Amino acid sequence: MSKKTYVLSLAAISGLLLSGCSGSEQPTDSTATSDELATISVGVLESVADLPIYLGESEGIFEKHGLEVTMVPTQNFSAAAPSVLSGELDFAMAATPPFIMAIDQGLELQAVAGTSATAEDPKLEGNQLVVSDDSDITELDDLKGKTVATNQIGSGPYVGVLATYIRSGGNPDDIEWVSMPMNEQIQALESGTIDGAVLAEPFTTMATTDGHAPIVSAFRTPGYEIFEPGDPYVVMLGARSYLDANPDIAEAMQAAMVEANQVAAENPEMVSELLISEAEIDPAIAETLLQPGFVGELTGDELQRMGDAMTDTNMLTNPFDGAAAVWKP
Repeated sequence: MSKKTYVLSLAAISGLLLSGCSGSEQPTDSTATSDELATISVGVLESVADLPIYLGESEGIFEKHGLEVTMVPTQNFSAAAPSVLSGELDFAMAATPPFIMAIDQGLELQAVAGTSATAEDPKLEGNQLVVSDDSDITELDDLKGKTVATNQIGSGPYVGVLATYIRSGGNPDDIEWVSMPMNEQIQALESGTIDGAVLAEPFTTMATTDGHAPIVSAFRTPGYEIFEPGDPYVVMLGARSYLDANPDIAEAMQAAMVEANQVAAENPEMVSELLISEAEIDPAIAETLLQPGFVGELTGDELQRMGDAMTDTNMLTNPFDGAAAVWKP
C-alpha cells in the first residue's frame, strides 16, 4: 500500500467519524425505573457479529437485564459513529480497527462488550486470504508483487493480513491492495483480475466450496498471530459521556451481551437458524460456514493486540492503551 493511499483512506474515515459530532452532554432519559425497561438503541451491521443481539432479544436476555433494545441498521461504523457521539444511538457495533482508529483521532468512545471472536484452529477461522485453485501462491513470501483485494482498506482482515505479512519479514509496499466488495472478489479471482482475496464469512466458505484455497489466516497464522484464540475482533461501543452518565444501563448491557454471546457459543444451530432467517443466507451455506467464536467479555488485552498490529502497519499516530478503551463498572 502506498503512503498516498493510506493518507487518503484515513482522511475519508476521519471525515465520516467527525461529521455530526457535538460537544453537548449525552441524554440520560433512557434510564429505567424499577418497574420499566430502559429503551436502548443499537446500531447494527447486519452481519454474523450481530447475532448475539438477535439472540439476546429472542431469548429474553435483554429483558432479564432490564433492557428493551431497538436495532438500527447502519452501513458501517463510520456511518454510525456520529450518531453515537451525538446521542442519536446509545450503542453501535464496530470491528476493532476503525474503533481503535477513532480513539487515535481523539474521539471519546469505549467498548462495553465483544462479539465475534477468533477460533483455536487457524484453519477454522472465517477470515482468510484466499487464492484461486491454480494459483502459484502457497505461502506468505509469495505475496510479493501480487494484487490482493480487500473490502475496505483499514478493515480488520486487511490489517490482519498486512500485519502478518510484515511480521513475516515482508515490506508493506510489496503488495498492491485494491478495494472491492467481497461478493465480487471470488469472480475477480477466477478471472485473474486479482491474485488474492481477503474474505470473511460467508464468502470464505463460498470460495472454498468453489475449490479455491485459503492460505493465510488474517488473525491466527502460526508464528505471526495477531490475536489469541477467543479474542473478540468486533465490539459493541458507546460514547464515553453516555456510558459515564448511564452506568447502570452500561453495566446491564455489558452483562446481557456476555450472556447472549455465551448462548450463541453454546448453540451453533441457533446461530445457523438466525443466519437463514435474519441475514437471509442460503441454508446450504449457513449450515457449513465457519462460525466465529462468540465472546462478550473484554479485558483490553485483545484490543491491545489489534492496536499493536495497527502500529506495525503505521496506521496509528499515538500510543494505544487497550485497557483504557474498555468501559468498566
